[in-house]
Amino acid sequence: MTVNTLIEYSSHDKQEKLEEIIIYFLGLLDNSTKTTNVDLNVIKEQQSTIALSIHFSINKLIKVINTELAKKLYEILVLTFKQRGGIYDEAILVVSSLAISNIFI
Repeated sequence: MTVNTLIEYSSHDKQEKLEEIIIYFLGLLDNSTKTTNVDLNVIKEQQSTIALSIHFSINKLIKVINTELAKKLYEILVLTFKQRGGIYDEAILVVSSLAISNIFI
């Protein structure tokens, strides 16, 4: 939650850093789909936390995320849905942030 608060209240002149943060968290989310030796409940908690950070970062961005990054994010979210056997609130927040930002294709 501390990271999310820092993102939410950061200044708007940090746009490049926000994009870097999204890419970083995207990598963490992708890695979570490949983890097999950890309890699924732990993975679900990690995915929820990471997705929430991505949501806050997208909402803070003024500029548009490139289409390739948006597609990659969506693909990884779909992988998490499959891994979990269903959707989860934080991922839906990310998808809605993409849609509202007019960057989802």
